[in-house]
Amino acid sequence: MSETEYDIAIIGAGPGGYHAAIRAAQYGAKVALIEKDKLGGTCLNIGCIPTKALYASAQLIEKIKDFDEFGLEIKDFTLNFEKAVERKNKVVDDLVAGIAALEKAWKNDVFYGHGSILGGNTTSGFEVLIKGDNTKQIKAKKLIIATGSSPALIPAFNIDHERILSSDDILHPDFKELPKTILIIGAGIIGCEFANIFAAFGCKVTMLEFLPSPIATEEPMIVKELIRKFQKLGIEFFFSQNVLSVVNTGIGVKATTYSASVPKDKIEDVEKNIFEADLCLVSIGRVKDSKDLGLEKLGIETSRGAIKCNSRTLETSVKGIYAIGDVTGGLMLAHVAYYEADVAVANVLDS
Repeated sequence: MSETEYDIAIIGAGPGGYHAAIRAAQYGAKVALIEKDKLGGTCLNIGCIPTKALYASAQLIEKIKDFDEFGLEIKDFTLNFEKAVERKNKVVDDLVAGIAALEKAWKNDVFYGHGSILGGNTTSGFEVLIKGDNTKQIKAKKLIIATGSSPALIPAFNIDHERILSSDDILHPDFKELPKTILIIGAGIIGCEFANIFAAFGCKVTMLEFLPSPIATEEPMIVKELIRKFQKLGIEFFFSQNVLSVVNTGIGVKATTYSASVPKDKIEDVEKNIFEADLCLVSIGRVKDSKDLGLEKLGIETSRGAIKCNSRTLETSVKGIYAIGDVTGGLMLAHVAYYEADVAVANVLDS
C-alpha cells in the first residue's frame, strides 16, 4: 500500500462531495475524492436525476392522452417502459462521464473504494484507508465526510431485491420490466413520484400510508390537488395503514395491514387488510450513511446516525474534519449539499 498526502480528502462523491472537490481545486488545493460506487452518488445514479428522467417520459404520456383537447387526435400509440429506462440510463451515464471529466480537468485524484478514517489529527494529518480493487492508504491535512444516505430498511418489510424492492432497485439500470400491479408502501415524495411514473405507463398502483394523507409535510391545497390527479390516473390510496408484514409469495407480493389507530397490544384482535400485487416498493424514508467510517476511533459525535457538526462552519467535534449533506441529518436535498460544500471548503481553507 502506497501513501500520498493531500490538502483535503473527501469521502463520498455525491452532489456535496464532487462539488466540494471541484471548489477546493479552484482554490488551489490538492484533492483526493473517494467514492465506493459511482461519481454523482445517489442523486445522479439512483435518485433525483433518473427519477426525473423517467418522469419526463410519464409527463409526455399524460400530455398525449389529452391531445384531443387541443384538436390533435392520436388513436393509438404504444408504451415502451424498457425504452424509457434505456433513455434514463443514457442520461445518467452521460452526466457521470461529465463529472469525471470535470474532476480530471481540475486535476483531482479520484479513488474508487470504501473510505474509512484510521486516525490522525490536524498536526500530523489524517490517515484514510481506501478498500477497493486496489487497497490504498492516503494522508490528508483536512477531511470532508459526504457519504450521503440510503433507503431505510425495516425487517418486517423483508426487502429481498426480487419482488420487495427499495428505490435503489427500481432505479437500477437493469430494472426494465413494467409490472402489471405494484404496491407502494409510503406516500411521501419518493413514493408519490414512482406512483405517478408507474401509473402513467399503465401499471395499477396501490399506495399504503401510515399517516392520514400523502406528502404530509406539504400544504393541504397541494395535497388535495395531488390526490385529484392521482385518482385521475387510477391510483388507489389507503391511509392510516400500519403494515404488519410484506411477503414474497413466489408469484407476487402480499402485504398485511391494520388501522394505524390500533395500539400494539391489540393487534391480534383487530381485522387485518390484505393487499396483493406483482411487486412492492418500500419508500419509507432514508437513513444516514455514517457506519464503518472510523468515526468512533476519533470520537466524532453522532446522533441517530447523523454526524454532529457546527451549524456555521460544518466542522465536526474533531478539529479538521467536516461533514456535509445527508449524513449530517439536515434536509436531504442535493442543493443543500451543494451549498454546504461551498461553506465547508471555505472553512477548511480559511478562504
